Amino acid sequence: MGNHRHKHRNRRKNRKASRHHRRPRSLGGRPGNICGQPCVVWTNRRKHAAWHILFDNWPPERIFDEINKRWIDPEYEIVLRKKGLVGGVKIPVGKEGRDGNFH
Repeated sequence: MGNHRHKHRNRRKNRKASRHHRRPRSLGGRPGNICGQPCVVWTNRRKHAAWHILFDNWPPERIFDEINKRWIDPEYEIVLRKKGLVGGVKIPVGKEGRDGNFH
């Protein structure tokens, strides 16, 4: 009987979770890792649906452009940069200082 409860709890949990491709397959995403992070993650089903309502399968540049134009205080800007790059220049890992700036 305890096993039945466990299975039921897992089914309930699964209905609340959804698989999210951090890099959509339509943009070249695949199972595995990107920069040491999993490409597919489990997330809240409602938040996942909301993400796709707002941003479909857009690339990060388009998402940030949309957020900056429509969703945040115009005195602020969210800046996107690819990991390991500053101003388009590759920065060796571990070269950033305690303040988060590269030296």
